[in-house]
Amino acid sequence: MKTNLKLIAAFLCLYFVASAAFAQSNKKAFVGIWELSKGSTNGQDLQSAGPGYLKMFNSDGTFANLQIRNTGSVISHSGKYTIDNAQSYTETALYRLEKSDDPLGQGFKINYRFSEDKKQLTLNFTFKDGTAFTEVWRKL
Repeated sequence: MKTNLKLIAAFLCLYFVASAAFAQSNKKAFVGIWELSKGSTNGQDLQSAGPGYLKMFNSDGTFANLQIRNTGSVISHSGKYTIDNAQSYTETALYRLEKSDDPLGQGFKINYRFSEDKKQLTLNFTFKDGTAFTEVWRKL
């Protein structure tokens, strides 16, 4: 019985160490400034995105979405992000320029996939109204 408990405890410790290492490794891949290169809605073909859409992921777990215009820059929303697993992360907006039905501070799950070289990030998410988006970001 004691041997089984020791094995279970060792397995749990190993699991938590591996999970923490995975989260740190994936977080490093997110950190940086990304530029939107392509996007689509509801499964349509990807289209080239206009210039000036940036997403910043910081190592402290914060993010910001910016749009650079001729008249200046705008932060559309910002907040915190957490890596959930190898396929999804959660953004929690603490600031939003535009009004939304979703209250600030509520998590929003986004599915992600990195290219092999970690220089391209594909995001897939669906709004409450059922509109599905795919965004392809390239690391600057």
